[in-house]
Amino acid sequence: MATQVTTNQTGAAPAIERLPRVFSGIQPSGNFHLGNYLGAIRNWVKQQDLYANTFCIVDLHALSLATTREGLRENIRNLATIIVASGIDPDHCTLFV
Repeated sequence: MATQVTTNQTGAAPAIERLPRVFSGIQPSGNFHLGNYLGAIRNWVKQQDLYANTFCIVDLHALSLATTREGLRENIRNLATIIVASGIDPDHCTLFV
């Protein structure tokens, strides 16, 4: 669990505040568009320091679409690249497939 340590003025041990948790996923359909960015990723970037975030690429959901193994792998890699390039910092959150 992510924590923030705050100091106090009395010299006592610092208080530890737990950040609220967020879990959110995005489907690697291969059709990344402005709506994906405006609806999800932009908000993830803005809020990554406010919450203990876990973001994922929900690859099994993409199996509901016609795809090939190679196409799915490529879509996953492309989406992961877009997420990180958009500003998601792996040092401040968890990102997984």
